[in-house]
Amino acid sequence: MKILITGATGFIGQKLTNKFIQEGHEVHALVRNPKKAASLLDGAHLIQWSDIASTFETDQSFFDVVINLVGENIAQKRWNEERKQALYDSRVLATRNLFKSLKEVQIHTVIQASAIGIYGSRAAEKLDEESSLADDFLGRLCQDWEQAAKEQAHTYQRLCVFRLGVVLGAEGALAKMLPAFKLGVGG
Repeated sequence: MKILITGATGFIGQKLTNKFIQEGHEVHALVRNPKKAASLLDGAHLIQWSDIASTFETDQSFFDVVINLVGENIAQKRWNEERKQALYDSRVLATRNLFKSLKEVQIHTVIQASAIGIYGSRAAEKLDEESSLADDFLGRLCQDWEQAAKEQAHTYQRLCVFRLGVVLGAEGALAKMLPAFKLGVGG
């Protein structure tokens, strides 16, 4: 398969990109920093996209799959108004410009990332795609991010949205949580 992936140098993106390459797929990665990406993504075709507020160029005429994981790390810094705008732009504006850039490219399937934050904090309530959505910053961010991909539905055949929760791994959120558990104060 011929795959285009955004967010390829992120926690999930690195794992997916390297797995796809190992399986023999042709992987194109949109990256801000090609030098850094080359050291993390051995064998990916790198496409530089240094400014998410603009479009990028590609000489590709089709992709079997576009995997959109674009977005700054949501847990990396405290959320002030400036940070919230950066989180919003890195997802919503970037997704709009991704599809503007690909308007001449034939795409079969889009896999769009989102988050369970779309539902808000609901304790033990069972949630599914029909559940009501949150009207807070994270809920609106996720809704707008998904909508940015849906706006371009005429440019691809299929859309799959993954609403992800906290992804645990030795290099990710788990690494930040472990010290509390090691001190006996994790819950």
